[in-house]
Amino acid sequence: MMLSDLEKKVIPAVTSFDLSRHKKGSSSVVVISPHPDDDVIGMGGSMRILADKGTNVFSVYITNGSSKIFKNRKISAVRQKEAIDALGVVRAKAGIFLKHKSEKFAVFKIVKDIIAVLDFFRPKTIYVTSPFERHSTHLKVTEMTVKAVRQIKDYCPELWGYSVWSGAFGINKMKVVDISKVINVKKKAICKHKSQIKYKDYASGIIGRNRYEGIFLNTHVKKSFEYAETFVNMNQLSRSRNLTLNGFLNRTKGL
Repeated sequence: MMLSDLEKKVIPAVTSFDLSRHKKGSSSVVVISPHPDDDVIGMGGSMRILADKGTNVFSVYITNGSSKIFKNRKISAVRQKEAIDALGVVRAKAGIFLKHKSEKFAVFKIVKDIIAVLDFFRPKTIYVTSPFERHSTHLKVTEMTVKAVRQIKDYCPELWGYSVWSGAFGINKMKVVDISKVINVKKKAICKHKSQIKYKDYASGIIGRNRYEGIFLNTHVKKSFEYAETFVNMNQLSRSRNLTLNGFLNRTKGL
């Protein structure tokens, strides 16, 4: 994907933006989001913390947000605007909208698109939905992201899994981020997805889980985080290129 081709898919979330400045940028982080809200639901707090530290945060939205539930022809445009509004709250740089349809997954084309994006940015760290997810589309996107990473020559980024529809917690080598100071920012970002929270109260649900993860982080230590986001360490999938997703899950669960 040439710069001009990628630019057509990029919608800036900041007023001053030049995509060419971020080519193979060492200070960029890419968040792979199956739908145009999973990024802030799963890791909106961490996105804001990273941005506040000077990291250039980009979200890549795989699907256009349409589904059997949301059949409105304009829903894709609505969800794209909501996603950009949410990215503005967490101070991400831009959203990259690949606009594939959930019900018609063209695996080869999606993997090719993900490769093009990752090869352009070459981020040292990638976040994608956890392999413990219960949502079938999320699992497919996770698997395709791993395939894409493995097909890029001389590339071995850090790979972390965030949770939306899963409850992976207490697993060895998980990364825990204290989001207590930005919890209201995260809630505000999620609430920008108005079309979705009308259907399901994602904000209350995920904030409640972040509260649980903060309090129950340590069993016998009084002090804990008020709110936390947790991430599955998926680096084995980046480094061990023959390791399957099921094999990784078995290793992680100690089976």
